[in-house]
Amino acid sequence: MLKSKKIFSLILTVVMLATTFTAFADSNTNFNRNNAAWYAGNYATSPNPAYYNYSSVGGDCTNFASQVLRYGGISMTSRKSNPDNTADWYYHGANWPDRTPSWTDAHYFRGYFGNVNGVGHNHAYAMEKYSVANLKSDFSSIYYDAWEGDIVQWTTGHDGQTRHSMVVVGYSGGDLQVAYRNAEGYLNTASTSLEDFIDNLSNSDWITLLRIKNGS
Repeated sequence: MLKSKKIFSLILTVVMLATTFTAFADSNTNFNRNNAAWYAGNYATSPNPAYYNYSSVGGDCTNFASQVLRYGGISMTSRKSNPDNTADWYYHGANWPDRTPSWTDAHYFRGYFGNVNGVGHNHAYAMEKYSVANLKSDFSSIYYDAWEGDIVQWTTGHDGQTRHSMVVVGYSGGDLQVAYRNAEGYLNTASTSLEDFIDNLSNSDWITLLRIKNGS
């Protein structure tokens, strides 16, 4: 069930404008958050055989996040003989060029749906970047911004690389529940605490929220 937005969240959003926030065009209005969350819950620990499982070749987390968005109604770009790393996003087979780098690589995925230091294609409705240090002291900032089906990504501070993609699937006592498939030593899970995940990260790391569409 989608969470109910409170008036307080609107006030909080204004207060939190000090974080990096970019609102893009009011796009992806056909995105079905319930369908996305259902897919994430059903295939996080038992991968969909229609897609190649990249667990043994770098991790399956962003492949899984892409599947979730596709099932939620986000359209793929057209197949190309030489797809761009971040301008194209599709899957028609396990290997390039039948599958774009942005479908499976967390950093290129961010470049397609958002941007990296201002460079990217911004296909999500909005992107917000939070320091891990700030989230450890005030998790409510991301809690009130995220909806089911949105994508949360972890970036390491020492090199600026986006390492992991997660899907918001629910809410629990002021915490966000996320689903993901394996990457960077993390095991498959259909629902786990984002706050606990963040507590184990370095304070110099970053979390990016890709808001796929505006609101529910």
